[in-house]
Amino acid sequence: MPHELDDTWQLLDDFAGAVQLLHTHGGGDGEVLPALCDLAVKVTGADHASVTTARGSTLTTVCATSEVAIRANELQFEMAEGPGFDALSEPGVSRVDDLTNDERWPDFGKRVTADLGLHSMLAQSLRVADDTLGAITVYAARGAAFDAEHLTVLSIMAAIATTTLRVDREVDRYQTLEAALRTSRRIGIGLGVLVATHKVTVDDAWELMSRESMNRNIKVSVMAENIIATGTFEAPPEN
Repeated sequence: MPHELDDTWQLLDDFAGAVQLLHTHGGGDGEVLPALCDLAVKVTGADHASVTTARGSTLTTVCATSEVAIRANELQFEMAEGPGFDALSEPGVSRVDDLTNDERWPDFGKRVTADLGLHSMLAQSLRVADDTLGAITVYAARGAAFDAEHLTVLSIMAAIATTTLRVDREVDRYQTLEAALRTSRRIGIGLGVLVATHKVTVDDAWELMSRESMNRNIKVSVMAENIIATGTFEAPPEN
């Protein structure tokens, strides 16, 4: 193996180890993905890199190494055309050696070359979940900047990005569920207070709480906290 390629694989191996440590100790995409984009630039010889996601009609640049990469993504989103845009809906990898003359994305190619001076791209799709797709994309100002080796390297980095996005998604889901359970417990305690103080059933207590919530335009969870703190529907006095 040529020395340059050996160094590249060592970099990826070291980075994969660092990612595992971050995941083990709670690091999410806020730390991993920006570092991954920086590494993608380094190991592919690109000028810019980004990670994007698509969930329903919402398209997001999760991280990018530069404003140029962000703008290139925005152009693809606006024009509904381009290697990175296609990667958000179709599995696989796309390589473009000459954006100006590529017939697959003629309008985007001419626009991104004229506006941003980019001439070649690699875009690898990411399957994060059934309802969320993504892409890791690298851009270069020079033409024919990427070869088969870069395709392989990017596919490995795509696996790391996919894992990171999945971990972060599960953390978000857990935190959302935890918050919902915590809120429901507090509402349950508030209902218990009403049952005890008003001598009513749980159903009647719920009717009282929800009616007061609507009348005062206050969330039920906030109303529950008021009841727990004061034994009434009134908010506790400010200190």
